[in-house]
Amino acid sequence: MRRGLFGLALLAALSTGCVRHYAYSVSGGTSFEGKRVNVAGYGVGLLWLTAPDLDASDALHRKCPSGKMSNVVSQATVRDWFWTVQVYEVYVRGVCND
Repeated sequence: MRRGLFGLALLAALSTGCVRHYAYSVSGGTSFEGKRVNVAGYGVGLLWLTAPDLDASDALHRKCPSGKMSNVVSQATVRDWFWTVQVYEVYVRGVCND
């Protein structure tokens, strides 16, 4: 009986995590005319000592060469599993005004 409860507690502990939203921004602009652009990036860190370099600017520039964007929304999220493994996510979307 004890092994079953211990196994269940261990499974529950390993399958849960904490989600933190570190940054969220919205740019001004009301123009929805143009091409919609979405960019996402993911990476993994360990023990809060390492973090991936998630730079969305190059991917945005490839999708919108003019660099003129409006209605840009960006979000950075970290999912943490017991301070050992962190999964970083960056998501940016907007409207490219050529």
